[in-house]
Parts: sequence; C-alpha cells; structure tokens
Amino acid sequence: MQRPLRVRRLRRIAPTLWSAVLVAWPALAVAQIEAPEVPPETQEDIAPSSPTPASEPAAAVSDAPAGSISAPPVELSTPPAPLELIAATPSLRSAGGALELVPIAEVELDSSYARAGDSATNGGVRMRRAQAGLGAHIGGRLRVVVAGEYAVVPGAGDGGVASRIAPADVFAVIAPWGGDRFTLQVGQFDAPFTLENRTRDGALDFRERSLAVRALGNPDHRDVGAMLSGHAGERLLYSVGIFNGDGPRFVNADDQYDLIGRVFVAPFSIAGYGPLRGVTIGGSGRIGDRANTVALPAQATPGGLAFLDFAPYLAAPGGSGRARSVQLRQVGLMRALAGELNAPFGHRLGVRGEMVWRKSPLSEEDLSGAQRPVILGGANLIGWAAYGEFWAWILGDDRIIGDRYGIEPSQPASAPGSAQHGLVVAVRGERLDETVSLEWDATNLNLHDPAVGRTRVSAGEVAFSYWHTRRLRATVDYVFSRIDGTTSQIRALPSPNVHEVGVRLALAL
Repeated sequence: MQRPLRVRRLRRIAPTLWSAVLVAWPALAVAQIEAPEVPPETQEDIAPSSPTPASEPAAAVSDAPAGSISAPPVELSTPPAPLELIAATPSLRSAGGALELVPIAEVELDSSYARAGDSATNGGVRMRRAQAGLGAHIGGRLRVVVAGEYAVVPGAGDGGVASRIAPADVFAVIAPWGGDRFTLQVGQFDAPFTLENRTRDGALDFRERSLAVRALGNPDHRDVGAMLSGHAGERLLYSVGIFNGDGPRFVNADDQYDLIGRVFVAPFSIAGYGPLRGVTIGGSGRIGDRANTVALPAQATPGGLAFLDFAPYLAAPGGSGRARSVQLRQVGLMRALAGELNAPFGHRLGVRGEMVWRKSPLSEEDLSGAQRPVILGGANLIGWAAYGEFWAWILGDDRIIGDRYGIEPSQPASAPGSAQHGLVVAVRGERLDETVSLEWDATNLNLHDPAVGRTRVSAGEVAFSYWHTRRLRATVDYVFSRIDGTTSQIRALPSPNVHEVGVRLALAL
C-alpha cells in the first residue's frame, strides 16, 4: 500500500499575509523615517570640487581701461575625446527629472576547457547571457524594469537552443517614502534566499555562483512573487515575500506558494565607521508546498558537467515488462535554511561564506499517461552545502563596480570617485553533500533511478577579473572538482577529478 504524503498547504496562510499587508499599509504611510546616514568616506567621494571664486571674473573686468568696451571672454573648447567606456549609465531624463529612462543591456561570452581523466571537452565560445530591456525611474518612488534573455538556455531539451525570448528581470519597485528603507517589489526577480542570490550577475567574483546557492539553495535563481524589503545603510537589511516557488515562469505550476525571507545585521557599524563597519551576519529561510510540480534543475560544475540530473528516464515499475517514462518531481513541504557572513575590510580585501541546508520531498511520477503525471512512490532529497571565499583588489578597489554583495538596491548604483581600472583576485573552497533516497513504496517498484544515492562534491576555484569601469569585465578562472558518491550518474563519469579553465568577457550598460 502506498503511504500517503503529508502535505501542509501554505496557500491557507497566503491570503492572511496579503490581508495583513493591505491593512498595515495606511499606518505605514504616516510613519516618519529618518534620513540614512552617509559614511564619511562616501561623503568625501561625492563632495564637489571647490568652485571658482566669483571674484575672478570681476577682477578681470576691472583691469580693462576705463570707458573701453571689453569683449566677452573666449572659451577654448577641448577637442572631443575618442570613444571610451564611461562609468555613468546613459539615460533619457524628462524636464525636472520626474521621469528617467535607462536602457538595460548585458552580454557575457564564455569559453571553457574541461578534462576528466582521459576525456577532454572544449566548449568553444558560447553566449552565457544576452539581456536587453528598459528601466524607468518615476519621481524617485517607483522603478519599473522589463528585461528579456536572448541567450542560449542551458539544459534545454532541444540541445540548449532557446526557441523564444525568456523573461529575465520583470518587476516594479515602489518606495512610498523614497530611498530604500521600505520598498514593495512585485514581479519576477532574484529570490531573497542567500547572499549570493541577491547579488547582481555582473558583480559576481566568479563566473558562476557557488554550489551552495546554484545547486541547493536557489537552483532557479529567480522567482515570481511580491516582497517587502528595506535596508538602513550598512546596519540592517530585511526581505520577506510570497513567491510561486516554481522559478522563472509566469504561470504557477500548482496552487501553492513559498514564503522566503532574509535578514542581516552589521554589529560593528553601531560603534562608528571603523575597519569592521561593513561586516554583516545574517540568515535566510524558505518554506513552501509542492503538488505535482516541476522537477529540480540539473546540478553541474561551472563548465557545465552535470553530476546530478533529474531528467525523465525509462523504467518498468514493479517488473511490469512495459517501459514507461518516469521522473523525480517535487511534491510536499520543502524547507531550507541558510547562514551568511560577509566581512569586507575596507574596499580592497575581505572574506565571505555561506552554508545552506535543504530538505525537499520528491515523488517518482509516471509521465506516460495522457493526463497529469501519476505518483508511483515517494522520495526525499536532503543535503547541505557551504563555501568560503577570500578576495583582494590588486589594482583599484570594489567601488569600481559600485554594487555591494548581497544587496540589489532599488536605485541605480554608482561608483563616485573610483578608479577607471581594477584587477581583483578571488579564491573559493566549496563542499556539497546530498542524498536522494526512496521511500518504501518507490523502493518496492525497482525503478533503478539514476539520481538515487549520495552525491558529494569538493571544489576549489581561483579567479582573476579585470575591470574597465563597471562596464567591461574580463575573467579567467580555474576550477578543480572532486566528485564522488553512489549514484549511477556519478559512476558513469570518466573520472572523479574534473579540471576546468574558463574565460568570460562581459559588457554591460
């Protein structure tokens, strides 16, 4: 007999949460919010240069003989400079600045080489990202972003070629009192789970996010939902929202929701603006129901070597003799927790790290029927992952980028006073340990699922990135991964040791 799956419905509390937000909104509208503090070093960066004394032109006129008519001063114009990248974002602004339109464009080209035992692959050159869109800032209180992804979709069933433009960032941010103390964000955007997932793609220290984030914590990266968030300078950040829980797709795969939240504090910033003021400690939480929803994305190395794939496979359940298409899909109550530490020591070097734990109930489902998939038996994925990183700027500092790790501000980031060139080196160590196990009803069917078993990955990575302003980046990295475990997918790998060298060229407005 199949054991019933105990599923708690998050949708029962979702209307209550929405009602609380709507009821509290009028009270929040009259709240007084103090102006954010500006660190002294930032004040120095943005302080205007001393104006030319007003007495100089008058002195020049007084030198002319009495009664003579002086000609207006002739301004010598400098010849136009050759075309070059600039730090400022090109934009179109209305009279008075009430409306500003900002074009969005980001292109990333990758080339990689990988070796596992006697097997070697050369990925050539591929388009990793090609995003284009438009952002609008209205009155300092509303921001709307609509951007599409034109690049190849990794892991697509037709060999990786995208058949249509996929939505990337499509959202609106409302700041009732201006600034970032309290905002409401709705649409499709980066889910607020883990520090790295809330870091802009173009500001990452490595080509890809860590295993803890891209494999376990946030495999889908983006999600559709609504989020309340805010941060008070460098001291506090909070984010909490309700999401579909199905990744970047506009239609909810089931009628369930995820509750996702993240918070961090900067304990040393209270003491003043010392070298440790930017150190933050925080955590994230995620809980959500699943009901006959999509499968988990495949897990792979930065170069694209998959070591855990949840694609459909052929099986004859219970020795029936007739092969069917079977797949592990998400069902039941998923739970995940994460902790983070981010410790920049000034703008030139620092360390950071995160740890993620996740438990996802799964089900073996028969896809051969004409109707919706049929659950054959239960399964579970449970695991943890962590990484630690050290980074240092050899030339310039992190103000060249203008973005802080773990914060995606509702207003455009800027890098006042920073250098035009920079070179940063980053070193990272990672560990992933997860197990997919079948419950008794699925075990008795003898499905021989290639994803069932234990997966362990240990990886070390070093990356060098050269920046020309915050618009152009060239990255070279090397990754060594040790992959072992008990799944048939891992046993099919040519070698447990994988060496990868990658190059990325990125250009963004």
